[in-house]
Amino acid sequence: MNKILKIHANHQFGFSVVEIIIIVLILGLGFLTMMQFYKLALSKNRSQQNETQASYLASAGLEAVRQIRDRDHDWDISIIPDQDYQIIKIIEDETLIWQLVAGSETIGQFQRVIKINSVNRDTTGNIVLTDGNIDPETKKITTTISWHEASQTRQIYLATYLTKWTSY
Repeated sequence: MNKILKIHANHQFGFSVVEIIIIVLILGLGFLTMMQFYKLALSKNRSQQNETQASYLASAGLEAVRQIRDRDHDWDISIIPDQDYQIIKIIEDETLIWQLVAGSETIGQFQRVIKINSVNRDTTGNIVLTDGNIDPETKKITTTISWHEASQTRQIYLATYLTKWTSY
C-alpha cells in the first residue's frame, strides 16, 4: 500500500511554467495573425470604396458633358478646342445647369479631368487613332479620376464618343 501512495505523491497535476509560456506564445501568434488579416481586410475595403467613388465621379463627368450637348441643340461640337476641362454648376434662368470650363477639379481626395479630343476616321467611316481625316462632328470624351492611396497614385479612365446628335 505504500507503493500506491508513493506513485500518487510523485505524479504532478496542473501545468508547468514552460507549458504556460508555450500556450501564451501560440495564442499570441494566433492573435497577431488575425490582426494582420483584419488590417488587410480594412485596407482592401478602403481601396474598393475609393474605386467605387472614382468610378461614380468618372461616370458623372461623362454624363455631365452628354447633358451639356443634349441641352443645347445648337451646340457645335466642332468648335470645342481639344483640351482639359472641369465641370461647374451655374444657375441660368433659375435652373441649375452644367458648364465646361478649362482646367481640372478637385472633389475631396479625387482629381477629375475631362479631356476632349478630336476623332479621326478612315475612308470607310471607322474611327482610327492615326491617319484618316478629322471628323468635325465627333469628339472623344475621356474622364480621368486620380487619387493617392497607400503611397501611390491610382487612376480610373472612362471614355466615350459624342457626336453632334442632330447629324446622325
